[in-house]
Amino acid sequence: ATWRNPIRFIEKTDGSVWLVNNLMALNGIVEKDPYELANIREVLNSTQGSKYFTVIDSRKNFIVLRFVRRISKRQLLSLMEKYMNGTAW
Repeated sequence: ATWRNPIRFIEKTDGSVWLVNNLMALNGIVEKDPYELANIREVLNSTQGSKYFTVIDSRKNFIVLRFVRRISKRQLLSLMEKYMNGTAW
């Protein structure tokens, strides 16, 4: 039956047709993302009163570690310390 189809053509006021799709039935089927993004308002509220902010760019660490197949814990910590001090590159 056509009433069960979630796809509809709706006529606009100017006479053109608009294709709409109601996918609400998928909400019960699709698995929720276990790593959802944080709510931006909660993040901003949690930083109220903070004086210092930082950004850690870990992309370079992954590039370095990709070429180092075997690395000891001590070497890794030394590399991280050099990176954090800005002397790794």
